[in-house]
Amino acid sequence: AGTKDRCACTVQAVSCSGLHPWDLQQAVLHPEWPPMLFFSNLEMRPQGLGLGGLMGNRFDGVLRDIDLNLCGTTEGKATLESRFQRVAKHGFANYFGLQRFGSQRIRSFHVGAAILSKRFDDAVRLLLGDGSSLGQERYTSPSLAADDISESTIWESQRIFLETGDAASARKLMPKCQVIERSLLGALAEGLPASEVLQQLPRQSLLLYVKSAQSLVYNYVLSQRLSQFGPDPVATDLVLQPLLHGSSRPSVTEIQRTDTSSGSCHHMSDVVLALPG
Repeated sequence: AGTKDRCACTVQAVSCSGLHPWDLQQAVLHPEWPPMLFFSNLEMRPQGLGLGGLMGNRFDGVLRDIDLNLCGTTEGKATLESRFQRVAKHGFANYFGLQRFGSQRIRSFHVGAAILSKRFDDAVRLLLGDGSSLGQERYTSPSLAADDISESTIWESQRIFLETGDAASARKLMPKCQVIERSLLGALAEGLPASEVLQQLPRQSLLLYVKSAQSLVYNYVLSQRLSQFGPDPVATDLVLQPLLHGSSRPSVTEIQRTDTSSGSCHHMSDVVLALPG
């Protein structure tokens, strides 16, 4: 479900296509099998897991460094308790965060928006650190460098390309760990148009930029939904239905009416919003 899960204690649903049970047993018995990895509840299914097939995640969270004014007084404890009860009743909005958008000055949704609007030249230059189309400084490193030396080398490579247009010289200076930037510069050095330059990147990388732009729109729509209709389900909301036997994905229906006297039969955690596009 996520690359960071390998650093946590998690329970995952996994599907393997064409894997014979004997092969799995041999792998588990191998001396190099990770001792912290266990299997349980094995069964045969007609279909494997797919992206978006998860009903959700469960987490045990710990709050640290809470303000003493909240947890050190009777009034503060009452405030905390009311907030916990509100979250328990209404849940919380499932916004996309920095993991989807990035934390650099040139965000992934900037690149995605340029791709979606077919401004391929802007998309390439954004990926190579040119923030001028966003009203930012021209040299803005979009990548996390391993150290200060690598970062200064990246910026110098960007400067060479953005000031002189010499993609070949810029590529020679770009660190090998910057795979995306080197791919772009290599394609530019061959004289390819921007649309074809972007096609040199892995399809999954391009989709990440586009999905980031989609997620930004989703966050805006979610804020508008909560602002206009509040934290309870209302008519026209889309809600998840129970997963049917043999189905790999839940169905979605629209709330037709709500009982204002007793509230909706749906919980806010059932409500979903569709990603645009």
